[in-house]
Formats: sequence, structure tokens, C-alpha cells
Amino acid sequence: LEIVRVMDEHLHSHFEDYADPRGVAAANLGFPFRIIGFRMKPNQNQFCLNPKITHKSPHVVQTQTNCGSLRLAEPVTVDRYATIDLEYYDLEGNSVVRRSIARHEGGFTIQHEVDQVNGRVICHTKIKPTTPING
Repeated sequence: LEIVRVMDEHLHSHFEDYADPRGVAAANLGFPFRIIGFRMKPNQNQFCLNPKITHKSPHVVQTQTNCGSLRLAEPVTVDRYATIDLEYYDLEGNSVVRRSIARHEGGFTIQHEVDQVNGRVICHTKIKPTTPING
């Protein structure tokens, strides 16, 4: 739970320098411990242990994005499913299922973070990063 505490503190940052490629990571993050955290609403963070996308809509949306961990010089185009279903455990160990999560409900962020904890980053899509990976 200590890593979740650190993630929670990080997600409460203001991220004024997010547009700067050398800035702090965005208001979402994932660690290779199969834990993701993202901001749902102002001052409301969601944490998911062992998240798994169990359904992807057939409709795919292209979007421009960047990654606070990679800090690419320019955003890249990636494909995201319009909606997803997500299974995970909450911090109390309860199994949770969320269905039809759309972009405005964090669906694109969730896809990004689940990809990362599974070892797939946005530069594995169509465009390679133009700057080195930090760390």
C-alpha cells in the first residue's frame, strides 16, 4: 500500500508543466506492479490492482497522445477502443467490474495505463519516440 500512497500523492499534483517534454508525468500513471492509478474527477483518484480489459468495443478511435513516462517531443497518433470493460481489485481486495467505460470516463487513460503495465508503450504503435526514454 505504500506504493499506492506515493501514487496518490503524485496524482494530486497540478502538472502545470505537462506540455513540456521535460515536465512531470501526467495525471495518470502505472507501475510494473500491475497497479494503475488515474484521476477520475478533481481530487478523486482511482486505483486498480491487477487490471484486465475484458471487452473492447468494435469501434476504434484515433487520438493524439503523449506519455509522461516517455516524454516524447511530439504527441503520437494511437488507436483506442471507444469503450472497454475493466476487471480489477480495489484497495480492499474486492473484485470490481466496470462496463462500457468511454473516453470521458477515463477509458483512453485506462487503456494507456493497462498497456504500460503489460509492457506496451505508445511508441509500440505507429510512431517511434523522437526522444530517449527516461529511466
